[in-house]
Amino acid sequence: MIGFNGKLYLIAGEVGFTADTQLVDIWSSDDGTVWTLVTASPGFSPRSGHGVVVHAGEVLMIAGWPELHDLWASQDMLTWELRSNSTWNCNATKCGKFDFWPLVTSKGTILTVGGSNAYSTFGKMWADTWELTC
Repeated sequence: MIGFNGKLYLIAGEVGFTADTQLVDIWSSDDGTVWTLVTASPGFSPRSGHGVVVHAGEVLMIAGWPELHDLWASQDMLTWELRSNSTWNCNATKCGKFDFWPLVTSKGTILTVGGSNAYSTFGKMWADTWELTC
């Protein structure tokens, strides 16, 4: 969930940890109680474990499960633009990530910390920090 332009937004997610239970829809709420569907098909693929931050007047959505490495941006939550398909200098599933921590620093840079690249609990865990360019 993220706050943007006076509303709360839920972006994608999951109803189970399999490829066919990943979500792609976006919902908004003024009060956190009543939710309205913004779009069922924003243009990016279904995902969970993704990072979402507000940066420079837009929402950035970063990667997610399963082993994604893309970065998308939106100024209105309806229209999404692919900004990168090689986040972390990665353009393959072997280096894609999910469940990392995205941060916007006081200097306005975006960092991602750690993450996973495993279908199981004890698989590949990342112990790295990246500064992203948008």
